[in-house]
Amino acid sequence: MEPKPLPHELVFLLDTNILIAAENHASVGHLFGKEATEFLRLASQIRARVILSAGTTDDLQRTTNEATQRLRKELAKYAVAEKAHIPDRVRALFPANPSSQDAADMQVLATAASGLSDVLVTKDNRLLARGTRLGGVNALDLESAVAYLRTLVGDRFTSPPAVDQVQAQQINQDAAVFESLKADYADFSTWWRDKVVHERRDVFIIGEPSDPEALTVLKAENSIPGNSAYDGKPVLKVCTFKADAGRRGLRFGELLLKTVVQYARKKKLDSIYLTVNPSNEPLIVWLPKFGFQQLPHNYDGDLVFRKALRPESNAAIITSLDYAIAYGPGALLIRRAFAVPIQKGFSHRLLAEARGQGLLLEGEEASGNAILKAYICKAAIRSLSPGDALVFIETGNGNARAIAIGVVEQCLVTSNSVELLKFVGTRTVFSKQELDDFCKQGENLAILFRFDRSINPPWSISSLISRQVVNGRTPMSISEIKGEGLKWLQATITE
Repeated sequence: MEPKPLPHELVFLLDTNILIAAENHASVGHLFGKEATEFLRLASQIRARVILSAGTTDDLQRTTNEATQRLRKELAKYAVAEKAHIPDRVRALFPANPSSQDAADMQVLATAASGLSDVLVTKDNRLLARGTRLGGVNALDLESAVAYLRTLVGDRFTSPPAVDQVQAQQINQDAAVFESLKADYADFSTWWRDKVVHERRDVFIIGEPSDPEALTVLKAENSIPGNSAYDGKPVLKVCTFKADAGRRGLRFGELLLKTVVQYARKKKLDSIYLTVNPSNEPLIVWLPKFGFQQLPHNYDGDLVFRKALRPESNAAIITSLDYAIAYGPGALLIRRAFAVPIQKGFSHRLLAEARGQGLLLEGEEASGNAILKAYICKAAIRSLSPGDALVFIETGNGNARAIAIGVVEQCLVTSNSVELLKFVGTRTVFSKQELDDFCKQGENLAILFRFDRSINPPWSISSLISRQVVNGRTPMSISEIKGEGLKWLQATITE
C-alpha cells in the first residue's frame, strides 16, 4: 500500500521521462539528465517526497531492453502509488481508443488529479498541456520544477536585467532559442532575412543578441488573417514569441508579454494576435490565462489567438477580475481598492517592474518577471475579494510611495506551512524555511494577484494623504481605500 505522506511534506509525482533521465544520466548520460538529477537533489534538500504512478511501471513493463530492465530494478528506490481510479474528466482528454502510451499517461494524470501529489513533473508537453486543461493539477515542466525548488531552498537565481529592443541584424540566428523554430519552419532563415531584417520589424530580446534567451518580433497591421471581422482595425501581430527551453521557470514569457502589451498600448493599437502551430500545446493552454481567445478561423494550418486591449462597445459587463484578465495588464475596472504596504527589500523582489523606466522592465528573479504573483503578510484584514485593486506602497529607508497596482485573484488565511506553500506555488519568492518561519509565528494572509502596472512616477505618501487614499500617515497594514480616495483612484487610473 502507498504510505500516507507526512503532514508537512511536499509531494512530487514524476513522469516516466524524468525517472529515465535521472537514472540513466550517471551511467550512459541523458539529454536532460543533469536537470533531472538536480531536481532530485533539490527535492531531497527540502525533504520533499518523490513518488511514481502505476502508469510509470506500466510504461517500463512494455519494453524489454537491457536499459529498461535495469530501470525496473531502480523502482525500489521510489514509492509507487497504487493504480488510481480514472475519472471521466481525465478520460475525456485522451483518444477514445488510447495507445499504450496514452493509457500510461492517463494513469499518471489520474494519480495527479486524485490529490495524492502536489506537483506533477514531466518533460512531455502533451501531458503538461492536458494537466493544465484538466484544472486542479499543478503540472510543471522539468526546468520550471528545478527553478521552483531553487527558490524553496533559498538558492536565488538572477535573470537578465531587462527586455531590450535591438535591430534584427544584430541577432545570431544560430542561437539555441531558434532551434525549434527552424525545425517547425523550413524557410525560417529566409523569412528572418527578407521580412524581419529587411522590413526592420521591432524585435525585443532577453539576454544578449549573440545568444538571446527569449525574443519577440512585432509588426503593426490592419487585419487578422482569415478573420474578416477585424479588417481595418489596428492590431499588433506577434510574429515570433519564443523563450529558450532551458530557461523555463524564469517566467520569461510573462516578462515578454508585458512588453508586448505595453508596446501595443504605446502604438494605440486595438488588439494583439499571433498564430500558433497546433502541436504547440503548452502555448495553446498558456495564452487564455492572459486574455487571449482562439478565433474561429485558422490561418495556413495554424490556430489564431487574439487579445483585446480594451472592451468594445457591445462588450458584456464582467467582473473586475475578468476585466483584468481579458484586457490587462494595464487595464483596470476598479470597484474596490486597498492600500498595501510593502517593505523596500521585498518590493525589489516581487515588484521589480516598479524599478524600471518606461517600456524596459527589470526582473531580478522569476516572480519579479511575472504577471501572476503572490503576496504574503500578517495583516488581520479578511475582506479582500477577487477583482479588488491593490495599491502597493513601498515603505522603509525614506519617504513611502505607491509604486505598483495589482488585482486580487484569490486569498488564503493559514498557519500551515505546506498549505501555504501549495497555495502560492511557483509564485513565491520565499524559501521553504522562510515560509515555515512565517507559519510558526501564527496565521498568514496569502494573496494571489495579477500585476497590472507600475506607477511611474510613483505617488508620494503626501499626495496619497492629501487625496484621502490613506488616512493621515503611511499605512502599517492593508487598509481599504474608500470615499474620496477611491473616487480619485478611479478617475486617475486610465489605460
